[in-house]
Amino acid sequence: MKATITATKNYKLFDFSVSNRTFNPGKHRLLLKSLKEHGYDPARPIVCFRNERNRLEVVDGQHRLNFCRELGIPVYYTISQHTDPIEYNAPSVGWSIHDYLKAWACKGIDDYATLIQFAHDNKLPATTAANMLSGLDNTNGGVTVNKMKDGTFKVVDLPFATRCASAVNAISEHFKEARSFYFVGAMIRCLKVPEFDINQLISKMRKHPGILKPCARVDQYLQDIETAYNFANKKGLIPLRFMANQAAKK
Repeated sequence: MKATITATKNYKLFDFSVSNRTFNPGKHRLLLKSLKEHGYDPARPIVCFRNERNRLEVVDGQHRLNFCRELGIPVYYTISQHTDPIEYNAPSVGWSIHDYLKAWACKGIDDYATLIQFAHDNKLPATTAANMLSGLDNTNGGVTVNKMKDGTFKVVDLPFATRCASAVNAISEHFKEARSFYFVGAMIRCLKVPEFDINQLISKMRKHPGILKPCARVDQYLQDIETAYNFANKKGLIPLRFMANQAAKK
């Protein structure tokens, strides 16, 4: 049986399945933006089935339906034999962050091409590389991911990012958690402190293996890095954690 696609603005025709995922407009703001700018694409109709009340129950596309109702534009739908939202959506695979990067780079946005190359060359996760290039520490990961997805990511400071990546790669020879989310966030902050000398930290780590331990927060890493950095110094001690956190606020 050939599927038929129908358009309607009578949103009262539809019911929502209780087994479908919770409506979450905040996570689908790009969809709303697309519908506002380009309208509904008929090639992607919502999928429904006739329930026991002879109403159209949504199996796939509840966010599209809600946004169309909000915008007052026609929604396109098709009737299917599928009745289980979980079963219907299980085979689908959402876009990964790398899919977004590739798509924007292919549109000719140089910032994305730079990000892809930078992450590859330095063996860094894409979000970590993006934070370095933006001059942000990893506590702003959610903000960075949104920009990476919606096409607004910008390379702010390539020299600083290169310095960060070089530091992380050098430390990784002595500390296996050097590329971890929170350690990189701490290192980005430290490198914003003019008095901080990465070579001094690496020297201490080389002489005292195990001086750094895995941590679960940026601030914990900052405290441990300060301890390692000042270890066995008779003079020239610096309050690195305080200075790093102050630098991060600028």
